[in-house]
Amino acid sequence: TRQYLHAFAVHGYVDGIQLDIGSAADWGWFASKTDSYNKKMWMTETGFGNGTWDKIFNSGKGLFLALKYGHVSLWTYWTIQDNLLATQIPDARTAVARQFFRFLRPGFTQVDCSDNTKDFISMAFRKGNDWVIMMMNGSNNEQVITMNPAAGTTIPTSWQRYQSTENQYCSFTGILTSNTLTLPPLS
Repeated sequence: TRQYLHAFAVHGYVDGIQLDIGSAADWGWFASKTDSYNKKMWMTETGFGNGTWDKIFNSGKGLFLALKYGHVSLWTYWTIQDNLLATQIPDARTAVARQFFRFLRPGFTQVDCSDNTKDFISMAFRKGNDWVIMMMNGSNNEQVITMNPAAGTTIPTSWQRYQSTENQYCSFTGILTSNTLTLPPLS
């Protein structure tokens, strides 16, 4: 029956009710199972926490971990539908989702990306000459990050920079022409 299976569908719940963002190790374990069958993994039911920015940020971290370590290829964000249909007003949850959904488009492939800064995580995607590098600063302090491409890798010399913070939702902050940037706390 394996030939009839297109993807494994997972949910981000510990007990069927309580949201669990997972960990790098959890998502990596799931990916090792689905990758061994050459199948995709889909997150078919999830939402983003609401309330304070740290809860919303943590939910975004869950999506980040699922993409980077779980190689999830579909993310059903049902809360966005509930919220937008009810209020017609995007909120911080929508902004965090937009950080991902706006830039990670069909055809982009995840490429190796490593980091070694405490409370910081990054991942990179590429489609032809187009790149998307996503970074999360989980610290309560600013972080200065320098992008160093791997040997033999050419990355763009300028980047459009967008960021989300507690008071700034997926906002264009300018063109970055340096390989060093400062990330605000929890961004």
